[in-house]
Amino acid sequence: MTKWISSAAARGAWLVIGIAGALAACNDDDDTTTPDPSTPNTPNTPAPTSPTPTTPVSETQKAEDRFWAAMGTADWQATEGLVGTFKDLKTKDPNDVRAITLHGLTSLWRIAESDRLADPQQIQAITQATAPGMMESLEAAHQKDPKNTVLTSFYATVCVDFGTFSKNEGLVAKGRALFAQAKAEDPLIGNSFQILTLRTLPPNSADFDAALEASWQWFDDCAKQKIDRESPDFEGWLKTLGTIDDFKGSRKFCGDTDKAPYALRTMLLTVGDALVAKGKVEAAKKAYLATHVLRDKPFVPAPAWPHADAVEARLSSNLDARAKSYSDPDPSKWAEMGTNPSSCTVCHATTAK
Repeated sequence: MTKWISSAAARGAWLVIGIAGALAACNDDDDTTTPDPSTPNTPNTPAPTSPTPTTPVSETQKAEDRFWAAMGTADWQATEGLVGTFKDLKTKDPNDVRAITLHGLTSLWRIAESDRLADPQQIQAITQATAPGMMESLEAAHQKDPKNTVLTSFYATVCVDFGTFSKNEGLVAKGRALFAQAKAEDPLIGNSFQILTLRTLPPNSADFDAALEASWQWFDDCAKQKIDRESPDFEGWLKTLGTIDDFKGSRKFCGDTDKAPYALRTMLLTVGDALVAKGKVEAAKKAYLATHVLRDKPFVPAPAWPHADAVEARLSSNLDARAKSYSDPDPSKWAEMGTNPSSCTVCHATTAK
């Protein structure tokens, strides 16, 4: 995003640090491997009493596999075909919540990273063509699975962000209500998603303050102890998380996963940017520097984070001047946040193409 909220792609929402974080968290423990019934019988291989059944791979699962392959390689161009595929699947089976959800998420990715295009008219056309279907699918998925806390949290984030961009207070209010529901069900999940709205909300707003407080609550819940708000020890906080083996259930939202190997670094960058926007420069530096711990000792084996340069650019810049920019009444003059145009793939993709 060229400026804070003026970019056309920003209509797709900076919220999507982990556009499919919900899916990543749900899928990481899935075992789709089935025995091979074609193994020949040998003296050392007793014949089974009956053929080993295999589970057919659904069309939705095949499409989801393509989704993750594209996300992992930052293949934004693939979103056009994927949006069409998931639209066809949800039309074919209106009760396929997975296909409906994936249509919404892929549509969001298509909008959010459309700044990869140079032509503003193309970006606008994509937004206008894709946003209605995205909102329809996320609403439908939520209605069909209202107690899915991850989906509720994701939908809340979309409502807050799109409501902010369109100056639709009713949509923002809906997002607040959805966040309240999600946090009542599981504060760790609800707070982890509310953090994402920091990238779209004006720093002088009550909603921004609420999102920043959600980030502190998330840090507290993940560490199971309160983190100092004025002088946070983010590096020490990382040491409280244990290992990837400890990230079970909703605690997956405290760490990296195979599908989101850079989630923690992205969270620290986001919170660091938010702290700068509130004038807490020294605390922000600690958030940025904590990403070095993950660089040197990652939770999940993965190539070097393609967006590490964004952190180094912050650390080598005049953060006081950056903080001062947010006092300008013109949002277009506020310092850039995040890693545009990789607003979705930033924590998933091993390349920054």
